[in-house]
Amino acid sequence: MPSYLHWISYLSFVRYAYEGCMMTLYGYGRSEMPCNDEEESNGPCLFTEPMEFIHFLGLNVITVEICAVSLVVFVVLLNAATYLALRLRVKRAFC
Repeated sequence: MPSYLHWISYLSFVRYAYEGCMMTLYGYGRSEMPCNDEEESNGPCLFTEPMEFIHFLGLNVITVEICAVSLVVFVVLLNAATYLALRLRVKRAFC
């Protein structure tokens, strides 16, 4: 993604849901991921440290709480926008 468009990703609720899931799985002091000989037969084991994987994905290290609050804000704003749009449409239909 071009750097001048990167800020738009912060307006997407999908970003916060994805980052929250990734931080839940790989953050919060998770121990090293095992890499044994069986897994190397399927390909090299690239990541043993969970935070290396998070940084490889290019995710910001934000807490799950921030992601959850962001998602709640998105729900409230989208519900309010939907309510206002429907109210204006109904008002015009009956005037």
